[in-house]
Amino acid sequence: MKHCKLTALILAAAVCAACSEPERADGGPNPQTTRVTLRREGAADVAVYAFRRQGDRFLFDTLFREGWTSDGRMSVRMPNGQYKFLFASGAADRLVLAPEPLTRQTAWEEVHFALRENAEAPGTCCPADELFLQYPASDADAIHTVGGADLTVAATLRRAVCRIEVSVKRGYHDGTQYVEVPYAEPQSVLGEIDRIELSAGAAGLRVTPAGSSGTATVAATLAAADYAKLTDGGFIRLEGPFIIPPADGGEVGLDISVVPVAGAALQPARLHLTGRAERNKRLDVTLWITSGYPAVGVEIKTAPIEREQDGDTGIWE
Repeated sequence: MKHCKLTALILAAAVCAACSEPERADGGPNPQTTRVTLRREGAADVAVYAFRRQGDRFLFDTLFREGWTSDGRMSVRMPNGQYKFLFASGAADRLVLAPEPLTRQTAWEEVHFALRENAEAPGTCCPADELFLQYPASDADAIHTVGGADLTVAATLRRAVCRIEVSVKRGYHDGTQYVEVPYAEPQSVLGEIDRIELSAGAAGLRVTPAGSSGTATVAATLAAADYAKLTDGGFIRLEGPFIIPPADGGEVGLDISVVPVAGAALQPARLHLTGRAERNKRLDVTLWITSGYPAVGVEIKTAPIEREQDGDTGIWE
């Protein structure tokens, strides 16, 4: 994938560790604070942004990040009041939490994760990170009253993005479907394909637990040698970019260029297709190298993401 010029993420926030508890002069807990247990499921390395009611708005108050137990809990003390909580995991170099910087004048409804511009490909954006947010969205928008009895705030996180995956196989079309023609070892599709250049248009630009907004074109280059899987038949699967699904729930437009290995009999090919990108799912593209015309056939479908990672238990459809 193309390298994206990154800018630093600045959070003007007071980071509250689980052990930082305001105390009275006699050593007891401050009566104006209450113990809150944060509980997360579905993702690890979770950041929790607390927004406190100030008048008729919820403004950013505190960021909780350190202090999670092995079973996904964090215990903190918070000033009494009404709060909303945003749980997020996976945002790294390719997504920015906006507005930037986040201050105590930042309102709940203003906050979102946005794609960064791709400095190497003007007019496009970097792919997204593998972002996890609260699910369902109503959990994120819930108002929690802190005061009196201890409170537990629980969140289940799911991917808020879609992954494009590209498989390259050899075969032929029998009039109904494609039929695989495996390579004889040690040959493989790597002897024919050097890279796949891909752009996804009409993807989302910004994302929150409630949905997506804006439009973006995401560009990526997938080197065949960087395959995620090489089958016994000599076929490859490439893990492509994460994208934000379109705001209207519609389809993304994919422009794919197949660049052959130097000296290969296969000729360069350019394809345009559309497919539905959905949260927590993958958009599977299969390219078929054939002996007829067209030299590269294509299939596309939406499927659940099947590869689990640490902390993903329980979110699979």
